[in-house]
Amino acid sequence: MPTLFVPAPFRKSVEDLSRLEVGAGSVSALLREVDTRYPGFNAQLHGPDGSVKKYIRIFVNGKDIKALDGMETALDTRDEVFIVSAMAGG
Repeated sequence: MPTLFVPAPFRKSVEDLSRLEVGAGSVSALLREVDTRYPGFNAQLHGPDGSVKKYIRIFVNGKDIKALDGMETALDTRDEVFIVSAMAGG
């Protein structure tokens, strides 16, 4: 099953797990399944219009899904999905 690596800021909504194995064929299906298991998870990732928030990037095996097929990027059993949230600093 594909593995989702959950960044620290989002772990509270998934019972403090750092990774989840999720049977899904695409990034969008994976996120829907996680939200089914842990209601409210997707609200952290998506804006009011349903698109991924601008400061969040999703990677599959180290590649930004924007350079692949976006949310419909296909997933295989050994794929690793990472959610990365930009951090402000100064």
